[in-house]
Amino acid sequence: MASVLGAQKDWSPEEVKFKVVGEFKKLRASVNAGDTEAFMWETFTTKPFHDSGEVRRVGEICTPWPCFMLATTTATVATRGNELRRLMKGLVQIAAEFHRTPDKMPMMVAERCKLKFADATKWYKGVRIAGAGNVDQAVLLRAQSALVGAGVLTAAQGNLTHNDFMANLQA
Repeated sequence: MASVLGAQKDWSPEEVKFKVVGEFKKLRASVNAGDTEAFMWETFTTKPFHDSGEVRRVGEICTPWPCFMLATTTATVATRGNELRRLMKGLVQIAAEFHRTPDKMPMMVAERCKLKFADATKWYKGVRIAGAGNVDQAVLLRAQSALVGAGVLTAAQGNLTHNDFMANLQA
């Protein structure tokens, strides 16, 4: 996302350096120590820390793809396709459970993520997990375009057709 933000803002990679700090606890410590100027992280998982004043929220950037989107290379699909299919099957099952129990999920999310129940409920209402091994063509193209524009993928790598992508995934 740092590369996507940089591309959106026309920041030169030579002028702006992004560094990976690691897990969220280390990231907060790095910002509060002055070693890192800013960071990007998911809104609701950071909310307890900006509610408490440990960190300050200064803005928001939306991903050009859905949340919880899996991405991999065609080489990984070719070498670990069976594992990816098992992963997708498990995700389909858990996504179904996630949407089947709206009376339980916000409380579970609140407890596990240390969120206020109202925040977990707001998050839950905004999340739609497709839970299917299918990717909408427009979503795939938007994600590829953003990653090519950010320099994360080359133009050739970002030129995978929807049919090729789905054939590789389902093979």
